[in-house]
Amino acid sequence: MYHKENPRPADQPPSRGALNFLLVDDDQLCLFIHRRVLQLTGYCNSARVAHHGKHAIDILNKGVSGPEPMPDIILLDLEMPTMGGIAFLQAFHKLDKQSTARIAIVLVSSSASERDKKMAMSLGVVQCLSKPLTRESIEPVIELIYQKRSPRSLTNT
Repeated sequence: MYHKENPRPADQPPSRGALNFLLVDDDQLCLFIHRRVLQLTGYCNSARVAHHGKHAIDILNKGVSGPEPMPDIILLDLEMPTMGGIAFLQAFHKLDKQSTARIAIVLVSSSASERDKKMAMSLGVVQCLSKPLTRESIEPVIELIYQKRSPRSLTNT
């Protein structure tokens, strides 16, 4: 599968600056910090923001049918108004599978209980991180996601 705007095959690891992120969080300060951290990693091509799960689903639906590139990685908070993280994950699984198959979801929360983390993992979250995001916490996750998808390491690109 290929992204509309990014014709990188699914098994090819990303180069620096090649990844599209979707940050789903209602905390403006965390969004500011997370965008800056992603820029510092060098992997970030774009970082779109959704302030709750419903907003994120709307963005993804527009990406399926429109010119916006789909995200490679979604950074998801659990506690948000309108639609929280668990409800988002349930709705995400109802989206077009072909368009969302390559999207990795990382939980980034300051208050996730072990029960919530287990629920999120059962719904496809690949990693759980604590807020605020740091370069040291996200870089290994980015690399792990793509090492699992490709036999080549990101450090070799």
